[in-house]
Amino acid sequence: MLPKNSPGRAEPDCSRDRLPCGAVTLLQPRTGQRATTDSLLLAAVLPDDFAGLAVDLGCGTGAIAFRIAARCPAARVTGIERNAVARAAAQAALQLPENAAFAPRVTIAAGDITQRETLPLADAGAAAVLFNPPYFEEGRGRPSPDPVREAARRLPPGGLPPWLNLASTLLAPGGLMAAIVPPARLPAFFAHALGATRLTAIHTRAGAPAHRVIVTQEKGRRSDTVIAPPLILHDDAGAPTEVATALAHARISLSAHR
Repeated sequence: MLPKNSPGRAEPDCSRDRLPCGAVTLLQPRTGQRATTDSLLLAAVLPDDFAGLAVDLGCGTGAIAFRIAARCPAARVTGIERNAVARAAAQAALQLPENAAFAPRVTIAAGDITQRETLPLADAGAAAVLFNPPYFEEGRGRPSPDPVREAARRLPPGGLPPWLNLASTLLAPGGLMAAIVPPARLPAFFAHALGATRLTAIHTRAGAPAHRVIVTQEKGRRSDTVIAPPLILHDDAGAPTEVATALAHARISLSAHR
């Protein structure tokens, strides 16, 4: 679903990659932190008419932040990234003419999610907080020889609770938290529930176990947990499904898949 690297270099160490929707161009280090299909799916959580501030925690090179701003004309987006290489790539991409339509509504800032004082954000000021946290927990998985990639794919000590606590702090009442995680991470969301919870399981194909789950919670809203219809990415022949293609190309939001 994501495009292959373009052959031309935007910067000495970056590729210039146009997302499937055609309205967003990323600058991505050729090694290290790069966008994945998970980023496209998480960015599709918000409806097209979303308005207000959306915060992307651990924004990397900007895929989620840019995608939201391009699709939601009333949105303002702040991306927080501690890695200087990824952050510089995102900031440089905002200067590209291809991104001029939404760039004034996007801010990419330095900050550490585990250190609230480093974040240039007000408490209870966000309408949405999104994050695609590193896949591996401390001590799990084979370490990457690339230090930038390793930092991007492994949760720091403390796991998910610091992310969830920060989301609660930043969100206004009624605001939406959204994350995409492996199924094994779900207990953390139930232990730190912000409010009404909705789960959307993502399957590579029908009949395969879910490899990711999109979790949304509405701060302060109480209701039973809802399990949404599963999202199937590929048919039996391996081709993208109609709904997966529509999501990747920003023709629909995930709220329409219910």
